[in-house]
Amino acid sequence: MREIMKAMIISRPVLLVLGCLFIGLSGCNKLLEVPKPPNEILIADAFKDSASATAALSGVYSGMLFNNRNFAWGGVTIYTGLSGDDLSYTSTNSDLLQLNLNALNISNLLLPQTWTEAYALLLKVNTVIEQLNNNPPLAASVRAKLLGEALFVRAFIDFHLVNLWGDGAALTTTADLGKNSMMPSTPSGVMYAQIISDLQQAAAGMSNTYPTINRSRPNAMAARALLSRVYLYNRQYQEALVMADSVIGSGLYTPLPPVSTTFAPTSTEIIWALQPSPNPPAYGVTGDGVAFVPSSPALPPAYNLTSQLLTAFEPGDMRKTSWTKTAVVATVPYTYPFKYKLGLLDGVLGKGTENYILMRAAELFLVRAEANCKLGNISQAIADVNTIRARAGLADLQGNLSPDACMAAIEQENRVEYFAEWGHRWFDLKRWPATDGSGNSLADQLLPSIKPSWQPFQKLYPISRNELTYDPFLKQNPGY
Repeated sequence: MREIMKAMIISRPVLLVLGCLFIGLSGCNKLLEVPKPPNEILIADAFKDSASATAALSGVYSGMLFNNRNFAWGGVTIYTGLSGDDLSYTSTNSDLLQLNLNALNISNLLLPQTWTEAYALLLKVNTVIEQLNNNPPLAASVRAKLLGEALFVRAFIDFHLVNLWGDGAALTTTADLGKNSMMPSTPSGVMYAQIISDLQQAAAGMSNTYPTINRSRPNAMAARALLSRVYLYNRQYQEALVMADSVIGSGLYTPLPPVSTTFAPTSTEIIWALQPSPNPPAYGVTGDGVAFVPSSPALPPAYNLTSQLLTAFEPGDMRKTSWTKTAVVATVPYTYPFKYKLGLLDGVLGKGTENYILMRAAELFLVRAEANCKLGNISQAIADVNTIRARAGLADLQGNLSPDACMAAIEQENRVEYFAEWGHRWFDLKRWPATDGSGNSLADQLLPSIKPSWQPFQKLYPISRNELTYDPFLKQNPGY
């Protein structure tokens, strides 16, 4: 994983010592020859008190912004949207076309960057975790809160790695560069066990009070929200139900705001968001806004919503009118995601700022609905689905649906609620079973008809040649 060093950017002054360590090692072929004790002393100095330790953790969040465009700042949304049935690509970049056509190969240049940026963030997070665990001067209460945040972020990154690369991803829990360069691919079950452990500890260490007014740093409910998703993915339905109940019952996120303000910076639905700088190069706009909102009315958007998605919206669904927009270029209509209203040009012109939402509360109603449906509590499941539908301006579903009809309703609401947003649709397609009795995934059932190159192994992304060369203990995903 030596390539991760290329993505290391330290933005806070207090983290310059970390930058000296990380960047100084980026081109070093003999990692073990670097004298560790002086560097370790310098890093420890960056965690000598509450202010410096908080600033060090803030450097992790800063690292998830503009310079992390292939992972945290839009990449996951774009690449998984193309892999699934949310987005179609309107231009000629060969790597994006590979994703769009599900014709991936190990020469794709975008996915290695996604991998690199994710593991670079993990290296930062693991450094923070190690220093918090081994720094006696910090007050126990401060250490517990900051450690909770760091463990949550590590779990968030690992969750996306295991869902993108499956058993090919490697679990890293140390800042030791030598060990990280030789980490093996890790079975998904082991990855998930670590994710659950991290989230449980995170929830216990943090409080429900947000450290910042804009929710740009997570709280205990953020850890519980992600834990509910992880339990759901692992078919631990009762546990998912309990976690979702606790988040919804906290009162921090309900009632859900109107569709028109769901993605506003002050939205009460936000569980966790990143706040871009109003200064260049971010200009206060999100990665999704830059990617999806056309920079000129004369140019087509780079990404179009698929006809399959557009026809999935029911008549009168306010999510379609508020969260999508159509541009007509040379008489051709293009409909694109419009959850975020500001593109790069808007930011340059100073038209406002938007925060990038990584987690929001509507998901918890859908998690609870799915868990209740799987547990046979159909009426409770439909009640949660109707909460999401009512917010979108749609009529309630009947409460006496069959289990299969209930699950179909949950899948439908997930699709139109979380399109083009942090990989939700792609992950759902892979984890939900087909409805044709084949025993395959829903991805295997739906995607072949719209993507002639589809092969089942493409549900997982390939690991690049460089990573396999640098780390001989990584195992390529089957089919590549």
